[in-house]
Amino acid sequence: GKTGMERVPGLLLPRARGRWRETTPRPPHEPVDDLPSAYLSGAAGPSPAKSLALESVRGCPQRCAYCRYHKSFPRLRAFELPRVSAELRWAVARGVEEVTFVDPCFARRPRLAELLALLRRVGGGALRVRCELNAEDVSPDLARSLARAGVVDVEVGLQSTNPAALRLAQRAFRPQRFVTGVRALRAEGIHVVL
Repeated sequence: GKTGMERVPGLLLPRARGRWRETTPRPPHEPVDDLPSAYLSGAAGPSPAKSLALESVRGCPQRCAYCRYHKSFPRLRAFELPRVSAELRWAVARGVEEVTFVDPCFARRPRLAELLALLRRVGGGALRVRCELNAEDVSPDLARSLARAGVVDVEVGLQSTNPAALRLAQRAFRPQRFVTGVRALRAEGIHVVL
């Protein structure tokens, strides 16, 4: 029978000659709000540059063939807004000036409008926000809301424009909507990173 670490699900254990063995899979933790916050628990603090990386969702709505993230977290699970609010208030109280949301598709986050309103309230216009999203998801109204919430930089994650590469990657791409989204972001003064 299995003993010790072999009984713990979700581990990658070393074997002989540089090989590895996975223990039984561990299901995603539910609800995500039960996971302790590294910041609120005191395990981590802001960087010396007065910045903070913040996760507001687990999972990704995309199903790109090259990415493991959606395979590990097949369903998009959002941290509740009170949790995100507590982390943002904690950050502001400690002099954080910049927050980077590490969510893979920020524009598709559940209750995004409420999160942007929260950023406006907590940040008070002094918090610079960075995120990653799909430009195709951005309308002029969303770009305006992002800018009002303090978003200054957006990574748009253009994977490829080559139809064969996109098919192999199982990645959708709508060129005109992409261009429209980028233009909407830039019109609001948001720096777009490719």
